[in-house]
Amino acid sequence: MSRVFYNRLVEGQTVSAIIHNGSYFFQHMAVYEDGSVSCWKRVGLDELPEQLNKGWLVTEVPTGENLNVHGLGDFKIIAAEWMHTPESYVAHICDCVKQMNPDMEGLYKETRPQSQRWEKNRVSWSASPTPYKIAESFGYDISKGESTSLFYRCGEKLRLTQLTAFPDKTIAIDSLPGQWFSLHEIYKMFETGELTSSFEGKGNILLGELGAITAVRECGTSNDDKLMEIVDLLAKTSDEPTSHDRCKNAYYEYLRWPTEECRKRLQAAYEAVPEHERRYLGDMDSKDWDYRRIIYHPENKREV
Repeated sequence: MSRVFYNRLVEGQTVSAIIHNGSYFFQHMAVYEDGSVSCWKRVGLDELPEQLNKGWLVTEVPTGENLNVHGLGDFKIIAAEWMHTPESYVAHICDCVKQMNPDMEGLYKETRPQSQRWEKNRVSWSASPTPYKIAESFGYDISKGESTSLFYRCGEKLRLTQLTAFPDKTIAIDSLPGQWFSLHEIYKMFETGELTSSFEGKGNILLGELGAITAVRECGTSNDDKLMEIVDLLAKTSDEPTSHDRCKNAYYEYLRWPTEECRKRLQAAYEAVPEHERRYLGDMDSKDWDYRRIIYHPENKREV
């Protein structure tokens, strides 16, 4: 007897969510047709109320607190209009599942033996979403994408949305469903202010199903860095080298041949990485410390 497994494609959609893990984090949370929800971990519909009751998932952020949006920055909330209570939010998630699975059949529920197996082996499932579109070919072939957050301007308001890049070099924006854009068109939308990653002073931000906030940007990503990130997303989906890849290669080259020429190449490659992503060049502890040491303080030698 052989041990076997199979992979199953489970489709879903994203909804706006806030995770409270010390600080408050906005998330485009995945909700799947089988009722599973990815709130930094996989839970079933029956477990969702518990996540809200214990404050892991929240439907609002206190005024004066910061809301972190990955890839955009921290925003201090000075006013807000929240749309949901915990009860209405659970009902909204259930409605999303019912739209995809009208009969609510085959809903995900982890059995006790499964829970014990994962706990024993220290496995934690996240069910992280993979954005996709249907490829233009015979059959149900899907094309996987890579996403990032930004703002889409709606008059005087900014809608927090997602941009997704695909291997065929097309780009989708959640706030403009059914439309496809080239990188050149995305550059134009940044130039006109239709898309942006930053704002001055107070910003009126729409948070999808959750409501709207007025916030001040405490720290964040520039438009230039966001555009550099989008270029990297297109490269990543096509298995082409990204700025991260080029920088890491230059770093390893310097470690092998620590010459001034290699150091300058490393500096150029490092500064070509979007500033808000440089921390991911190293591990969770070191981040980009050793890159900065070599580039800006070569007189400081590292112990090995």
